[in-house]
Amino acid sequence: MKLTTNRVDKKTVEITVEVPNEKIQKGLEVAYKDVAKKVNIPGFRKGKVPKQVLINNFSKEYFLEEAANHILPDVYEEVLNTVEEENAPLGKPQIEMVQLEEDKEFIFKIIADAKPEFEIGEYKGIELDKEEVEVTDEEVEEEIKRLQQKHSSLELVAEGNKVKEGDTLLIDFKGMLDGVPFEGGEAQDYKLEIGSKAFIEGFEEQLIGMEQGEEKTITVTFPEEYQNEDLAGKETQFEVTIKEIRETVMPEINDEFADNFSEFSTVAELKEDLKKNIELEKEKQADSELKAKAVEKASENFEVEIPQTMIETQIDSFIQNMEMNMARQGLSIQQYLQYTDDTMESLRAKYQDDAAKAVKNSLVLEAIAKNENVEITDEDVEAEFKRLADAYNKDVTEIKELVEKAGERDNMIQSLKSDRAVDIIIENSK
Repeated sequence: MKLTTNRVDKKTVEITVEVPNEKIQKGLEVAYKDVAKKVNIPGFRKGKVPKQVLINNFSKEYFLEEAANHILPDVYEEVLNTVEEENAPLGKPQIEMVQLEEDKEFIFKIIADAKPEFEIGEYKGIELDKEEVEVTDEEVEEEIKRLQQKHSSLELVAEGNKVKEGDTLLIDFKGMLDGVPFEGGEAQDYKLEIGSKAFIEGFEEQLIGMEQGEEKTITVTFPEEYQNEDLAGKETQFEVTIKEIRETVMPEINDEFADNFSEFSTVAELKEDLKKNIELEKEKQADSELKAKAVEKASENFEVEIPQTMIETQIDSFIQNMEMNMARQGLSIQQYLQYTDDTMESLRAKYQDDAAKAVKNSLVLEAIAKNENVEITDEDVEAEFKRLADAYNKDVTEIKELVEKAGERDNMIQSLKSDRAVDIIIENSK
C-alpha cells in the first residue's frame, strides 16, 4: 500500500492511498457471496447464483463499491498505523474515490483534520514570579482546632440544660398537613445536629431552647419548589419530642492532647510539625500555580489554528471526568442535566473555550519538548510507575499492567515530556 501525504492547510491533511488490486479482488469475492445469499433470482437457489448473473442484475459498479466498502475499514486502520503521527487523520474523515476498477489499483483520498502545523513561539525569557510562601500562627491554630474537633466527643448535657446551636439531638417527630399525617413525615430516634440545615428552614431554629423530654408542635412551610407537589408551598405542623441532648466536648489543648493524638509528646512539637505540613502544601500549591502561569504565558506567544475535532475530543474527556465524579456521588449525567435544567449541547458549548485552551497548551508543550529534543528514559518511566503506585496505593506491577492494558503508555511518556517542557520554560524565565 502506498501513501502520499499533502497538507491542504495548517490543520487539514489529504492522504492519497493506493491499494493493491489483490485486495479489491478479495473484496469482490466477499461482495458476490454476500449478495448471492440474499437475493432471489428465478432459476437459482440462494447462494448459488453465478457471478455473471449477479453482475447482469446489479452492475459491475455496484459490486466494486461493495468491495471498496468491505475493505475500507481495514485499509483505513492500516493508514492510521502507517502514516506519520503529525499527519494522522483525526475524527471522521471525508473519503473521495479516485480510481475504482476491477483490474487496477484502488485509489482513494482521505481528507481530514490533523494536528495543526505552527511556528515555534518564544518560550524563554518569560517573566514569572513564584508566590512567597508564609505560614501564619492563625493557620496553625486552625489546624489545631481541626484536630481538636476530630477528637471531640458527644456528651449528654446536664438535666435542665436547653438546646443550643451545635447540639446533637435524638428526637421523635410526626408531620401533619391540615391535621392529617403525611407520608414520610414521621420518624423515631432521629439524630439531628442543630445548625446542620438538614431539615426544612425554620425547623431546627424552633427546637433551640427546648429541654430533654419536652414536647412541642412547630409550624414550618415547605419550599415552593419542593419535590413532593402535595407539600410544596404548604404550611405544616410537626409534633416533636426531645429525647436526648448531646453537646460537643472538645479535648483540652495541652501536652497530654499531643501525646494522645499525635506522634509528639508536646504541643510545641505538634505545632511545629503542623507548620511544616502547611508550608509543604503551600509550596506545592505555589509550584502548581507557577507551572500554570508558565504554560499560559508561553502559550500566548504561539499562534495555533486548532481543528474543531481536537476540541470536541477534549470536551468528551471533560464530560467523561464529570460523569465519573458524579457517579461517585450516585448521580448520572442525565440526572444532573435534569436538575440544572440544562442540555448536553449547552453543556458542551460551555466547555468550548476551556477545551480549546487545553488543546493549545498541550500542543505548545509538545512542540517545545520536540524543539528541545527532550528524551524520556526507561528509568524515567519506571519512576513514574512508582509515583503512580504510591499515589494510588497499588503495586508497581499492577500499575504497569493497567497502563499497558489501557494503551496509555505512549500518552504517559508524552505527559512526562510535557512536564519537562514546563520545567524548561521556568528554568529559562526571568
